Amino acid sequence: MSSYHAAALRDACRLSKIKSCKVIDKMTSLRGAAARRFGRAWATLCVILAVHVADEALTSFLDFYNPLVERLRERWSFFPLPTFEFDVWLGLLIFAVVGLLALSPLAYRGRWGLAPVAASFSVIMILNGCGHLAASAYYGMWISGTTTAPLSLAGGIYLWLAQRPAWSVGRDR
Repeated sequence: MSSYHAAALRDACRLSKIKSCKVIDKMTSLRGAAARRFGRAWATLCVILAVHVADEALTSFLDFYNPLVERLRERWSFFPLPTFEFDVWLGLLIFAVVGLLALSPLAYRGRWGLAPVAASFSVIMILNGCGHLAASAYYGMWISGTTTAPLSLAGGIYLWLAQRPAWSVGRDR
């Protein structure tokens, strides 16, 4: 069932003064323990992201990142990653953390429409954690952000596992 159809059914229930639309609610959201697990995993990864951003900001991540991106652009002119000024970089990351945290109530309600966002968020954090650890191993030094990279990796896996049941909610069975 698409989110459009679910919303239309929910509105029809409200308009017809039906007190309980449990069937429709079950089709559009996780319930009970699954919803709580999804919400906890979402909020946990948001906090991990905030701690990771603080780690990178306090340990001068851009002093490593910007020269690396410039070297990669010299080698491959099409390299897609941008360079950043500290205030812009930090502002964008704070905006992302606040925006993701603002979605926490939806995650705690187990809204299945959040599943694609959760999948993307978890994959990005897993890749970010792996990237920090791999860069530290490759360069033979502790790269900024590596301290919290294992948390990013663990939190990303936790959200990935918690959001998987949401993919089956809302589908016709």
